[in-house]
Amino acid sequence: MMLRIDSVPHAFRRTARTLAALLATLALTLAFAQEFPLGYVGQVSVEPSTAHVGDEVTLSGTGFIAGDTLDFVRMTYDVSWDLDKPDGLYKGIETSPRPEPFGSATVDADGAFEATLVVPEDYGGMQTILVQADGTNLNQAGMYVATTFELSPESGPIGTDITVTVTGVDAGQPMAYYQLTYDNHITGFYSAVNTGGTAEFVIPATGIPGPHLIRVEDAPFGHPYMPLDTSPWAILEVDGRTFTVTDGDPILPPPVGEQVLAPVAGVEPMGDGPQMWLDPAEAAVGTPVVLRGKGFEGGDTLELVMSNMKGSRVTTSGFAAIRETLGAIDIEADGTFTMNMTMPDTLGGYHDFGALKVDSMGDETLVASTEFRVRPMMFELEKTQWSYGEEIRLHLKGIGWTQTENIFAVVVDNTYIGYGCGFSTNGDVDLPIWVAFEPGIHYIDIYPSFYRNKEYSEIDEAPFLFRQGLLSWQDHPSGFHFRVAIEVLPPEGM
Repeated sequence: MMLRIDSVPHAFRRTARTLAALLATLALTLAFAQEFPLGYVGQVSVEPSTAHVGDEVTLSGTGFIAGDTLDFVRMTYDVSWDLDKPDGLYKGIETSPRPEPFGSATVDADGAFEATLVVPEDYGGMQTILVQADGTNLNQAGMYVATTFELSPESGPIGTDITVTVTGVDAGQPMAYYQLTYDNHITGFYSAVNTGGTAEFVIPATGIPGPHLIRVEDAPFGHPYMPLDTSPWAILEVDGRTFTVTDGDPILPPPVGEQVLAPVAGVEPMGDGPQMWLDPAEAAVGTPVVLRGKGFEGGDTLELVMSNMKGSRVTTSGFAAIRETLGAIDIEADGTFTMNMTMPDTLGGYHDFGALKVDSMGDETLVASTEFRVRPMMFELEKTQWSYGEEIRLHLKGIGWTQTENIFAVVVDNTYIGYGCGFSTNGDVDLPIWVAFEPGIHYIDIYPSFYRNKEYSEIDEAPFLFRQGLLSWQDHPSGFHFRVAIEVLPPEGM
């Protein structure tokens, strides 16, 4: 006899989902297991076992020594992007456990305790709560912190900045588990690695007047898994909110030149030298910069060089580091120099600038060096009004070479359409988009992304985990964001 799935009682299916959630909770709890030198003491539980940031939970226990003061410790994470800077590799997310005080209670005469605790704004996912006495672990309980999702505002004309705030993001999961969809179209993914479990980002309101569904999805393989509530990961939550596009004049983004990240000022190094520094220390190509030095030998002439990379990740010839000569440095009698220059048209990311001493035999000695970070920039479109079938060219400079800097994602009206790369073209990208949109205002967003992971071949569903845009771009190791608006004209005669 075959048992049809649709004949299984709803209560049984609900029990199966609950069991799957409990098994997932248990597995994650054991990952944070601590040493218990006295063995487990008493029994401990937390209700509800799944909560959100700001919720109250009740931690209770029995079987403890009357009058003892118990301290509670919540195990969370320290989180960072795992990057190999010299080789330009992206190796994923690095996490390490971090204990946080989580309240205390006194055991009553019956050996029991109960405490009401508030879930703090922090990384979400599975968290172990340790019960301690005088610093000794006695017992533990598991609490799953699910995400909370809010929109602000809830209505406005097209182009309105919609702020999406997601709290309780689990940094222990791969970054691509978290995605946002707009009217069932994948917009991109979000992360909260450097922001303590809270992702906040802005998307434009797009589409015809009326309601539009915005959802946050747990996407284990880079795309939303739709029957999540009947899967082994039913404990994960998805959520949706409605934004209503209203009538009114479209809200247009500022000129893209104003969207380039502001230059970061250079800082004079400590000590006597010889040392050199650039001001600013981070900026887009074409930015006027001042190179300064101190502690050099007066009257010397040195050679200024800059490191760069040349090649491609997608050809058999590969890529390699190269050195570019930028000119001579004339040292003043007091051992200082000041050199005005324009940041060269080069790859994005970090570049080493060095001052070389070249002797009569041609041997080189590096006397001093400093570092400069090239930030991406985008040019204005050639026009704002377009006809169906025309080709738009997006022109960017300062795209980098590392696995976190060499690509960017393109999103049109909150729908991801593809990506571009700038390594083989020294950071200069000319990307086409064909106008195949309805008449009206449309929005094009450029987001940073991740090309691939160092252990690409060892990652499940590897082809699906990368290259979409990171909507919470400030959390990206080399974050940037540009938005332009275009108007598509009605066909002639309409």
